[in-house]
Amino acid sequence: MNNMEDNTANLDYVQATFFQEGNCMDGGDEEITIEYKADLGLDNEKGGFFVIKTEQWSFNDIEEFGQILQRIKQIMIKQ
Repeated sequence: MNNMEDNTANLDYVQATFFQEGNCMDGGDEEITIEYKADLGLDNEKGGFFVIKTEQWSFNDIEEFGQILQRIKQIMIKQ
């Protein structure tokens, strides 16, 4: 039985937004939002997909972005 059938609250999606100071070229603060969602809601499917939304997000090293993705994995994806 899934949550839709037993009438309990359903986790639809999870969203995390990160902020950082802008780079020295463009200035301004930067923001990135990462969502983890599924067509029928996360509680009703075995997995989901990621959606990344940003106007601009800069990093010097790919590992910096990898750290954000690792945090997302730890927080958003139930094991």
